[in-house]
Amino acid sequence: MPPDLTTAWYVTPINQATFLRPSFSGRAASVTLLLDPRAPVHLVSDVLPVAQLSLPQRFVTDALAAMALAVRVGPVLTDILEPAAAAPGAPGAVPPTPTIVLPRPPQVRGTWQWAEAQDTATGGNAPGNTAAAVFEVTPADSAARFPGTAPTLRTGWLKLSADS
Repeated sequence: MPPDLTTAWYVTPINQATFLRPSFSGRAASVTLLLDPRAPVHLVSDVLPVAQLSLPQRFVTDALAAMALAVRVGPVLTDILEPAAAAPGAPGAVPPTPTIVLPRPPQVRGTWQWAEAQDTATGGNAPGNTAAAVFEVTPADSAARFPGTAPTLRTGWLKLSADS
């Protein structure tokens, strides 16, 4: 049974006591709104026509595009793919970085990364430590594999950033 939201301390029912009262003393009233930045807010009063306010899209679009979504995930059973080493001494060769294998939705576009707490002394997964190991995400597929290392339980953050 869902909780009774009318008695919860963090939810206030809309009634006559919660309406903003006009002040004719010349002092401005501040209102804080939690809103969808792409949707308008309607202002209703008893004497004036309904007004509609919205944030200009030129302020919203770039800010939303610069944000990344991070979701705490775990524990999840997965493995790390160690890429084949590059040819030693090759000009401009960058050492390959390991990637983590996780299923991800195909319809979501962007760059996926996995971050987890890392014990700097042992290199192991250590909750509560401030150092973080960040891996690129390789999508899991239906092919059967016998990796050289056993899968491990991991807890971390899955981050989705927009492609630029």
